[in-house]
Amino acid sequence: GTKDGVEANMGVVLENGIVGIVRSTGPRHALVMSLLHPQSHPSASIKGTNYFGSLRWEPKNTRELLLENVPKHANPVKGDTIETSGYSLIFPKGIPLGTIKAVDNSDAVADTYKITVSLFRDLANLDRVYIVNKSTQKEQETLLQEVKNE
Repeated sequence: GTKDGVEANMGVVLENGIVGIVRSTGPRHALVMSLLHPQSHPSASIKGTNYFGSLRWEPKNTRELLLENVPKHANPVKGDTIETSGYSLIFPKGIPLGTIKAVDNSDAVADTYKITVSLFRDLANLDRVYIVNKSTQKEQETLLQEVKNE
């Protein structure tokens, strides 16, 4: 909680993955929105490229997420590593999440893929997590707000 410096909008991570985002805090506790929540859509990319998309969970398996909106010219391949893209104020770039299990190419007219990602960790079986304290997050948020207000 706040006694340990935890604040809303901090990322919650594992050594191999992300868990969610702190939504609210009390003096000794924090409430975290899991990646398994329907409103959770963090940005992730194919390792070694700048191609990215949004992650979301389909309520089937706590070890798999969908990576959507990856352009077809990215040429994703089964086995490629998926990691955080760094395109958010919450999670830094390069946290490994999992590997590509399958690439859905069934929609021939779509410009993007739906990619099934097999996570390195089962999000329903966690014991220790870490809080991401991005010291520059408040400054970034202020700058973004200034641009929105222009």
